[in-house]
Amino acid sequence: MRIAQIAPLCERVPPKLYGGTERVVFYLTEELVRQGHDVTLFASGDSETSAKLVRCCDMALRLDPSVKEPLLYHVMMLEEVRQRIGQFDVLHFHIDFLHAPLVRDFADRTLTTHHGRLDCPDFVPFYRVFPELPLVSVSRDQRKYLPHANWVGTVHHGLPRDLLPSFPIDWPEPFGLVMIEAMACGTPVIAFRRGSVPEVLADGTSGFIVGTIEEAVAAMLKQHGGFPPTVPSR
Repeated sequence: MRIAQIAPLCERVPPKLYGGTERVVFYLTEELVRQGHDVTLFASGDSETSAKLVRCCDMALRLDPSVKEPLLYHVMMLEEVRQRIGQFDVLHFHIDFLHAPLVRDFADRTLTTHHGRLDCPDFVPFYRVFPELPLVSVSRDQRKYLPHANWVGTVHHGLPRDLLPSFPIDWPEPFGLVMIEAMACGTPVIAFRRGSVPEVLADGTSGFIVGTIEEAVAAMLKQHGGFPPTVPSR
């Protein structure tokens, strides 16, 4: 299958530091290539990939001090995509909603994954205007803010198992890479019951789902056999 992956340009693929979306795009792209698909990645010029790379700017826009208006580069990237539309069977967009007018006539060949939160009320009238745009959610919880959008599937994120864990969740997280990063290396997760947490985390098995700071402390003490965790001195 001929697949186009269209990534944000603010960070490279994969990101050097911050960039959860770009990290997911990287692993997804690499796996599709491994499976034998013909994959083209539209991304910043400093990106690294086993797919065919279409360089849509010289480097990650956030790291380029000469760039003052990142949106212009995303519009230019969409023009590059438009010129190549006939080369692909599926176009997978990871740039929120910028492409909606462009793909309206062939929306059935596209997928859009929203990697961020959708609780902004402005999304509701937007998807009334573009009801045909096929969306992929990263959790069932993410869908509740747009129940009438054209959801075609839910695909939880995946990551390699040799990554290190990091930051807690206390917002309507659409997915939460931190949880699977932790679980992938055997680290129990303590998280508030927000967003996708109950879908991703098995309470009492891969971690603890809590409602308050006090419950989080109790879960930590339980995990450490009733004693506070030891903090190494510097």
